Amino acid sequence: MKERYFWVAIALIGISWIANSIYAQSKQLKEPIFLDHYIETTADDYNQLTFYYLANKNDRRHLNYFTINGLSAYAENEFIYLPDAPYNDQTFTHHVLRSKTINLRSIDFDYHYPDKDMTFSDVFAVFSDGSGTDASIGEVVIHPKEDTTASRNSALHHKSSGGDTNGISFYLYEATEPLTIESMSYPFYEQFKDHISISSNRSGDSNSTSLAVALEDIVYPVHLEKGQLLRINFMPTDEMNSKNPLAFILKISGTTQQEKAFTTSAWYNYQPYLTQSDVNSIIQAKTRRDAD
Repeated sequence: MKERYFWVAIALIGISWIANSIYAQSKQLKEPIFLDHYIETTADDYNQLTFYYLANKNDRRHLNYFTINGLSAYAENEFIYLPDAPYNDQTFTHHVLRSKTINLRSIDFDYHYPDKDMTFSDVFAVFSDGSGTDASIGEVVIHPKEDTTASRNSALHHKSSGGDTNGISFYLYEATEPLTIESMSYPFYEQFKDHISISSNRSGDSNSTSLAVALEDIVYPVHLEKGQLLRINFMPTDEMNSKNPLAFILKISGTTQQEKAFTTSAWYNYQPYLTQSDVNSIIQAKTRRDAD
């Protein structure tokens, strides 16, 4: 009798193992899934572009390079440092979040896009085994190389900036002469107006605090005297959509008292941190099936 129970238990364990294996296999992705990115940057050599994607836990392929608008974009040291398996930014029940960063200097913008934007929403990703996949990556805009001389000589001087991993950051500027701010704007406004609060406040010195005003509530023109400070605050809301890698340029434009136009930029960057629920919804939206 005991022997019979033993074999019944073994059979149940075997059935459970087979069922779990079939279930886990059903959750495997046919190809890695890329997150939707909303990124604006410039083609300067020192800038980088990071793409995030979900892959199966047992997928040991490296992402070697991308083809973007017909141009190849490689990661720095891609063929020098090749560990046994790619690094996982996060690990979930059946999948992992990985990222790949390319250096924009690997693309010859001066030849292909000397004076216009490079805009794309799809890339072709090539892996270490030679396989490749077309990937929808959201919306990316790369502007021509920035004239840093103009920004260094701007009437609105960048004094300091800071931020944390939660997406909170600030920029502090000082007026080097009397000036008027006529507009502040950034891309992807419709996608993120409910998720990121951008505000500004003015003060007469660095120790003074003034009431912050939301960007959409600012009444232009805004006048600054010489030495007066302008602080720009970026604050994710409680409903921040953490599934999206996000980077954009807030442009502050105006004229000086001498009627000379100026533009100053404040950069915002948010790196995604996913939950299992986020992974489920991303996979469900991209493949029309559940992840767990």
